[in-house]
Amino acid sequence: MEDLLKQILSEMKDFKEQQKENTDIIKAIIHNQEVANAELEALKLNTPNNAVIAKLDNKLDRISADVTFLVRKAAEHEDDIRNLKLIK
Repeated sequence: MEDLLKQILSEMKDFKEQQKENTDIIKAIIHNQEVANAELEALKLNTPNNAVIAKLDNKLDRISADVTFLVRKAAEHEDDIRNLKLIK
């Protein structure tokens, strides 16, 4: 009977050690998941969404049109200056 009790106590000790090890592993997994969630949230905050990209694309199109207009006007002015110099 005493041997049986010692065996049971030994097994319980083993179970407690295994349970502590499992608990430590689970805590580490939970911590790593929290870190991963924080990194993902930071990534979401730093990544422009489709609406922002579309807005920037529209602004870029307007700027491109303005530059094209200014280049055309500069060319016209150069032609006008050349013509005025020829008239002299």
